[in-house]
Amino acid sequence: MKLATVAIIGRPNVGKSTLFNRIVGSRRAIVEPTPGVTRDRNYAPASWQGRSFQLIDTGGWEMNSTDPLQEQIRRAAERAVSEADLVIFLLDGKEGMNPIDPEIYNFLRGSGRPTLVAVNKIDGQKSRENLPEFYSLGAPEIFPVSAEHGTTVAELLDAMIGRLPAPEPEGEPGPEEGSELRVAIVGRPNVGKSTLVNRIVGDTRVIVDDRPGTTRDPIDVKTRIHLEGQDLDLLLIDLAGIRRRSRVSDPIEHYSVTHSLKAIRRADVALLILDAGESIEVVENKVIVKLLAQEARLADFVYERGRGLILVVNKWDLVRRKNIQEPIRIIGGVQDRDHWLDLADVVMISALQGEGIDKLLGYLCRYREALKKIPTSTLNHIIQRAIERHHPPAFRGKEIRVLYATQVKILPQVFVIFTNHPQGITDDYQRYLANVIREELGLKGIPIRLKFRKKT
Repeated sequence: MKLATVAIIGRPNVGKSTLFNRIVGSRRAIVEPTPGVTRDRNYAPASWQGRSFQLIDTGGWEMNSTDPLQEQIRRAAERAVSEADLVIFLLDGKEGMNPIDPEIYNFLRGSGRPTLVAVNKIDGQKSRENLPEFYSLGAPEIFPVSAEHGTTVAELLDAMIGRLPAPEPEGEPGPEEGSELRVAIVGRPNVGKSTLVNRIVGDTRVIVDDRPGTTRDPIDVKTRIHLEGQDLDLLLIDLAGIRRRSRVSDPIEHYSVTHSLKAIRRADVALLILDAGESIEVVENKVIVKLLAQEARLADFVYERGRGLILVVNKWDLVRRKNIQEPIRIIGGVQDRDHWLDLADVVMISALQGEGIDKLLGYLCRYREALKKIPTSTLNHIIQRAIERHHPPAFRGKEIRVLYATQVKILPQVFVIFTNHPQGITDDYQRYLANVIREELGLKGIPIRLKFRKKT
């Protein structure tokens, strides 16, 4: 069934993200007592009294701003209104009525969307004294709430559920919850992560600005692509740019980085976005991709969490005119993780121009197929052939016999191999088996963990 959509609209710093988190039931949006923390539309599923719906958090609405970024935030909020079946217009009871509030409310009434007016921060004497002035808006009902403490939020949600349209069947079946490939877009600030998301989606879904730090909350974007005769459902997780912790002094950026690192755990694969202008070196017409120290740490973080990795060199259009030819070699500051970076796919793109996007999507299609349970018979056939080609060295003069193997986990790919002398399997032989499995099963760029156990 198609979910009804509810958008939370209001000026900066009225508590929209706090109310969003309260309704969703988790800290999905960053909350700070600073105007302008939220910028993009942030979507999350929620439910109340057995009725499921989709909730949208929006950036602070400022009228007549000359700042291009603020203009994008306002347009994104307007887009949320156009998508919504119902709007919650949130005001600041502690501050009182602002001259902008009637302008926003008039826009909402003109949109034709059912609108509930809620006055937030009603948890003090001054706030309660300010409440009567909000009735001048002409709203049929005012809901005083405290999003921070949850006071009377239930009454607001009861009214919301009563005004949502009846559930409708979707025109086209969508993916089952969790069935899509979850892709984290990772990298330093201003390398083009949000531009790539918009290019894949084919729409201005997330705000793009030349100033670093535009994206703050991890933004989930669902989309379906059609490539080479097949459909692929994607959940793109656009993350804030991640700098070294020693350079992060702003508390908002600190929260953004923390949320971004946590969001990587929700992904199946991470796209580590590099800036071609900074990461490409050409030696004798060969491309050398160099990871900066922070990018190397991000790659290592992805590896440790067992997620797949694709290196995406963006802004390729700025350097490809040099008639550069492959092969590509990768160097970076990551510790030796079974030649981890050498095992990752590398794709050159221009998110702005659309160059290389189909190749990148092709890699993602392959990842969707790779992240499936491997039949035990297939796995054992691969390992037996590998052993026939290269038998494990003897352990203390005794022959090592590999009996059978099974897969116990997908993210990361964990295989348990039973043998008569597990302690005799050398690191080199473990790398050999892992590389054979990776090659045979198309698991390039996906961490593989092998555990050897003695057959009892």
